[in-house]
Parts: sequence; structure tokens; C-alpha cells
Amino acid sequence: MERFLNHLRHLALFLSAVTALAASAAEQPWSTSVDGRLFRGGTNTPLKDASLVFVIQIMNPGRDCVLYEETQVYDTELSNGYFSLKVGSRLPDLSGRRTSNDPGYTMSRIFNNTLNSFPASSGCGAGYTPGDGDARYLRVSIQPSGGLMETLSPDIAVASVPSAKVAETVGGLDRSQILNVNNTGINRVNMTNLESVFNTTQLPILTALLGGTSSLYMRQGSNGTAVVPGLSGNAAGASAGQIWYDTVSNQLKYQSNSGPQALGVAGSGVTSVSAGTGLNVGA
Repeated sequence: MERFLNHLRHLALFLSAVTALAASAAEQPWSTSVDGRLFRGGTNTPLKDASLVFVIQIMNPGRDCVLYEETQVYDTELSNGYFSLKVGSRLPDLSGRRTSNDPGYTMSRIFNNTLNSFPASSGCGAGYTPGDGDARYLRVSIQPSGGLMETLSPDIAVASVPSAKVAETVGGLDRSQILNVNNTGINRVNMTNLESVFNTTQLPILTALLGGTSSLYMRQGSNGTAVVPGLSGNAAGASAGQIWYDTVSNQLKYQSNSGPQALGVAGSGVTSVSAGTGLNVGA
């Protein structure tokens, strides 16, 4: 059987994001165009094959971790050796391009260098944690009809993320300077919780509390004293344990189970005693 030694000429890599035509909760589709022409090794004869199998992998910079793998069949017979492939698929893969060796990552995760990691697997022995600016590499292998699988060389560097699918910075701010949504654990920061605090009802209350002008809580005065709410007379509908200052009687009052009570004033002891017969006073 003749062994195909193929040479790849004029390989061009174009990065583009394609528009999603179908509404779906799945990840929006992403693709990279890989265009080129194949020749038989050592010749100028185009490789013409009606069922040429392509296997395309996306790999880490060390080329030892497969992040994505798909396969396509392309007819180079009618195109005189030329091919044009769209590489990439959404997850879940409705196109059936992903192979059984594909680890099942979304395209955005594959190209994300921020707070991301890929665990060890059969195609990624040591795992992979991306660093800032890490590129990804496309590895293209072909299998002609009746031939063996061959890997084209060199691998193709993808140095930028297509259509800013993942941005390293936003307006010059890095990841640590941006508020991130957190929907896990007990400290949850999300739009629902933020709107429950910063709405037209709660925000004025929060602002008054932070500014020290809230009427809902006892606060400290500028001279260090506690400021008790002042009311004219007794508090209406008061419950046991509530306290206020009566601005009419100038008394500090509290509500007991039996009604409003005025706190005693220091120094207001016994001012007179009425004694009956047989009682000696001051003896």
C-alpha cells in the first residue's frame, strides 16, 4: 500500500466568531477557519481524495494536553487538493464532530487563561493550568482513503482569542479588580441580591444608617452619649421593652407589661414623713 507523505502549503488560519442562528441554552457556537492545499510528498501533485479524514486538536503550549478534538471528512478531489474547514463546536455537540477522545470542554473554557485549570486525563497526563498570555495550538492530522493517519507539521499557534471570546482585561482592569458574580456558598453576590439591597426602599435606609441619621436605631451622639428617640407623651402602640424620651414631661420612659413607666430621678428621696402616736422620729 502506497504511503502518503503529504505536504501542506499556504496554510492560513483565520479567526472568526460565527453567529448563532438557533436559540439554545447551550454555549454559543465558535469556529476557526483552517484553509490550505495538500500535495503528495515530494511532488507538486495535489492530494485528491473524495473522503479525506481530518482530525483537528486544540492543545496547550506544551503540546502535551489535548483540550479539544474533532474529526471531519472533506472532499479534496473536486477542489484539486484545496480544503477549507470550520473548526470548533458548541457543547453539547449537535454536529457530531467531537471524537470519543474529546474531553468535553466548552470553547470559551478552552481559550480562557484566567482562574482556569484542566485536570489530568488520558489526553492530558499532568493536567494544565493556563498562564497569562498562553496561546493554544491547532494540530492537524489527515488520513487518506486506504492510508495511515499522518500529522501535519508544524502545529499552528492560535495567539489570540477569536472575537474576544475571553478577554484578559476589561477596560484595563484585570480579573482581581472586577466584581464577580458568586452563586455558591453562603456569601452570594449576584444581581438578585444586589437589587434587593440597592432598591428605592432599602437604599435610603442603608444610606441613613451609614450616615448616622437613621431613625430606626439608637445612635451615638457627637459627644459620645446615646441618642434616645424623643416623643411627645407616651408612645402609641408600644410593646414591652421599648424606651423613649418624653419631651413633654422631660422623663425617660419605657414600656412595661402594665403600661408606660417613668424611670426614677436620682436624688429624689423621701421629702416628708407623717408620724402617728407612739412613733419617735430622729430619736
